[in-house]
Amino acid sequence: MSTTDNDIIFLDGRKIYLRSPEKSDIPLFVRWINDERIRKFLTVRKPISTDKEEEIVKRFNTGNNVHLVICEKTKRIPVGSVSYEINWINRRAELGIMIGEVALQGKGYGEEAMRIFIDYGFKTLNMHKIVLEVYAFNERAVKLYGKLGFKTEGVFKEHSYKEGKYHDLLYMGLIDRDWK
Repeated sequence: MSTTDNDIIFLDGRKIYLRSPEKSDIPLFVRWINDERIRKFLTVRKPISTDKEEEIVKRFNTGNNVHLVICEKTKRIPVGSVSYEINWINRRAELGIMIGEVALQGKGYGEEAMRIFIDYGFKTLNMHKIVLEVYAFNERAVKLYGKLGFKTEGVFKEHSYKEGKYHDLLYMGLIDRDWK
């Protein structure tokens, strides 16, 4: 895992902090995305190469995107990432999150990262609404999003073909005035 004592903390939490991705993180992102245990919950279908991921990382922290690495605070190691794709005209951001280290899932890192990142989205980026898409079968994520205040705004029935069958995709949203 990529780690450095010189991490520049962008957003700070109790158990985690968020920082910009570095070139040294790219092999880690490639490993996470190519891991079937992680990919199961992502819309990614094809393997990703280091070169392709490098292009993605270069594009990500540009005008309409924010991409940050979630790092565990004590060990200073990356555990996942969060991102926004932003529509500035409508003040709407689409949120994505991934805890890529399977052994570190379910430890509260994702929840804390989302709380910090949502707060940043509303209070710093001045978003009016944050949205996300999640597979209905990802019950742990659906429960977390509900706990954070997201409401299901739509269900795309049998929308996504994955692992030999069609799955419903939930479209969830959170409006700034409903954020705690």
